[in-house]
Amino acid sequence: MDFCLLGPVEALCGSLKIPVGPPKQQAVLAALLIDAGQVVTMDELIDRVWNGTPPDKARANIYAYVTQLRRVIHEASDGQPGPLARVGGGYLLDVDPHRVDVHRFLLLAAERVPSESDTDVVRRLRSCLDLWRGRPLGGLDGDWACRVRAWLEHQQSQAVVMLAEAHLRLGEAQEAVRVLNRASLAHPLNERLAAELIHAHLAAGQRVEALRTYTATRQRLVRELGVEPGTELRRLHQTVLAEQTPTRAGTMPLARPRHGHALACSARK
Repeated sequence: MDFCLLGPVEALCGSLKIPVGPPKQQAVLAALLIDAGQVVTMDELIDRVWNGTPPDKARANIYAYVTQLRRVIHEASDGQPGPLARVGGGYLLDVDPHRVDVHRFLLLAAERVPSESDTDVVRRLRSCLDLWRGRPLGGLDGDWACRVRAWLEHQQSQAVVMLAEAHLRLGEAQEAVRVLNRASLAHPLNERLAAELIHAHLAAGQRVEALRTYTATRQRLVRELGVEPGTELRRLHQTVLAEQTPTRAGTMPLARPRHGHALACSARK
C-alpha cells in the first residue's frame, strides 16, 4: 500500500483508492504516518486527534479507530500480516518511508550529491514536487494538523526556490518564472517566493513584471496582515527601482530526514 498526506489523507493499493474512514480515523492514520516506523504514544495520538480537548472516551475511540485501520490495511494487503502494532503504551505503523508521500518528498528534496548536474536537480525536484496533490493533511483541522501543514508548506517553498535557481543556472529564466508564479499564486503572502520571482523576472528581462510582483505582494501583506514587506523584499525593490543588479540571498538547504525524523520533530513541537 501507498499512503498519501500531501493532499487529502488517502491509502492506495496500486491505482485503487482505499477508503480510510471518517475524519477522526483519518487523523489517527495521519498521526501514525507522520512518525512512520516510530512509536506514537497514546497520549500523543489523543492530543493530535483532539487538540488537547479529548472526549471522555478518547482512549476507547482510539482503540476503535486503530481496529478499523488494521482491517482496512489487512484487506488491502490480501491478508498479509499488518504493519500496525501495539507497542508499549502506543502504536507503531511499520511501513517503508518510500511508501508515504510525505517522507518520499522529504527524502527526494534532500537527496543532493556534489556531482549532481543542474539538469539532474531539476529532474529530482520536479519528481518530489509532483507528489503534492493539494493542501497537506487535507480535511484535517486543529493545532497539530495546522502546525505540520505549515512546516510541510515551508519545505515545499524551499524546494520550489531550489528548482527555480537550477532553472536560472541553466539559463531557463522563463521556466523559473513559471515555476515561481504557480507557487506564489498558492502562497501569495510568502515573501521569499515573491523575492525569487522578482529575481526570475529580472533574469528574463521583465523589469516591469518584477515591479508589479513587488506591488501586488505589498498590497496583499498590508490588506490581509496589516504589515509592510520585510527588509529583504524592500531592499530588493529599491535595487530594482535604481535599475541595479540585485544580489541573491542564499537558499537554506533542506535537512536530510532520517526515516521521517525531521518531520517527527516538527510534529512533536
